[in-house]
Amino acid sequence: MRLRQEQVVFLGTIAVLGMIVLSPDREAKKRRGERRGSGEAALVTQAVPDVSQALPDGHTLAGARELFVPPSDTRPLPALELDEVPREEPVGLLPPTDPGPAPRAYGDLLRHRLGRVERPELFDPPAADAGGELSGPSDGDLETPAEELAR
Repeated sequence: MRLRQEQVVFLGTIAVLGMIVLSPDREAKKRRGERRGSGEAALVTQAVPDVSQALPDGHTLAGARELFVPPSDTRPLPALELDEVPREEPVGLLPPTDPGPAPRAYGDLLRHRLGRVERPELFDPPAADAGGELSGPSDGDLETPAEELAR
């Protein structure tokens, strides 16, 4: 009778499992015996940490504040200091001319940098006139597209 590969692997697996189960591992048997034993477990005492090191003792750091106290009129919270996020210069595409480049070359040939325009008054609330109407730009204040491009 000829042995096939599956039969050889099966017999090898049975042999390895048998060696694992029947091995004379004395420490494993000793550990199993301790769990089953009726002997009382030894009480291990641990050193208690010194709690006074973690509790506040009245000392406060300079500039420290109560984080969960709501602001009051007499003592408002200081404003947060925020760093401005670095921004890249905006880039735009010029409109293509009639005998212009192919559309795949628009990005390479028609790209130009736009100037950054600061508008600090953009989010200011609108001021009310004496008549109660909101003031807005008049027709004389509006710029033409040519003037905006010149800026």
